[in-house]
Amino acid sequence: GRAQPRPAFGLRPWFALLRRARSLRRFAFAIVGGSVPGGRSYRPGRSVVMTAGAWRSPRVTVATSFADRLVGMRRRDVNGLLLRSASVHAFGFASPLRVVHVDAEGIVLHQDLLTVGRRVSARGPWILELPIGTGGPDTGAQLTVLPCSQA
Repeated sequence: GRAQPRPAFGLRPWFALLRRARSLRRFAFAIVGGSVPGGRSYRPGRSVVMTAGAWRSPRVTVATSFADRLVGMRRRDVNGLLLRSASVHAFGFASPLRVVHVDAEGIVLHQDLLTVGRRVSARGPWILELPIGTGGPDTGAQLTVLPCSQA
């Protein structure tokens, strides 16, 4: 008998895609949370303002969905981004970013300058991305998260 032709994609890539889909699903459930640093609850679709002493952030979008995280600061209408992540990158960016590492209680752990085409690992569970022209809070400062309606 003559051997049957193999499918165009074979069997292995299908299983690889299934594995990837499972890992992405686990990742999506891990990043969606109902609170921002300091344990304050957050309603999706809203922006927040972060303050620490005299420092005040612009309106910051809280990235709760995979799409928000994927697009991130590349959108023109985003002044800042707060996300729960282990690392961030600046691939596809035109200018550098200020990256502020924040712990679960809202204390600023460290700040980095993220240059174009580079990656930074997080030093805490939360990362605040700001445009380079925006000043950041001092290291060790306690951030307070306010809904934009109270800002």
